[in-house]
Amino acid sequence: MLELKGITAGYDRRSPVVRDAHLALHPGEALGLLGPSGCGKSTLARVAAL
Repeated sequence: MLELKGITAGYDRRSPVVRDAHLALHPGEALGLLGPSGCGKSTLARVAAL
């Protein structure tokens, strides 16, 4: 299981692109991240991969 609670991330502490994100992904589940350019999809994926 992958669980993220209250994640805030970005490239600059003054302007995070992901704020207070919560995510739970159970074995066998799939996840797609959708949204406009610059909304934090790649940043959230990088944090989840750590």
